[in-house]
Amino acid sequence: SVMDGTLRDKEDLDRPLNEAQRFPANFSAWGFDATYRNLDWELRGYWISSKEELVGVTDLEREGWMVEASVVAWEGEGVVTSIEPKIRLDHSRQDVLLGSDRETEVLALGADFWLIGGAVLRVDYFFHDETGFENLDRNGIAVRLSAIF
Repeated sequence: SVMDGTLRDKEDLDRPLNEAQRFPANFSAWGFDATYRNLDWELRGYWISSKEELVGVTDLEREGWMVEASVVAWEGEGVVTSIEPKIRLDHSRQDVLLGSDRETEVLALGADFWLIGGAVLRVDYFFHDETGFENLDRNGIAVRLSAIF
């Protein structure tokens, strides 16, 4: 994936000096993703990098990656057609204008419950480890129901 263009075309004087949104900027990003599937398991991942070229101040760079593995643990009949436990690790790093750069690591454990008719119920518990942020405690649970069509 590739993206390049103007993010903001003029200065916003209502924003503080420590916010990137104050300054005009060009933005570029590039990345790639890959998936390996076997009969019973899957490994997915991506990497992305971006650069915000701010007019009048330093450039900001961001980088992140994700790796997720899942396995078909059970297949059956009825409403739930299969269950896939999974584990996921995310990492991101971003520059800031003033202060320490920010880094986040997230470990997620969960399962996908594939339902009859092509729907999937995804349940994940995630553990955040963050540096450079103020007083964040964002561990939690995510529950999603998606229809595949």
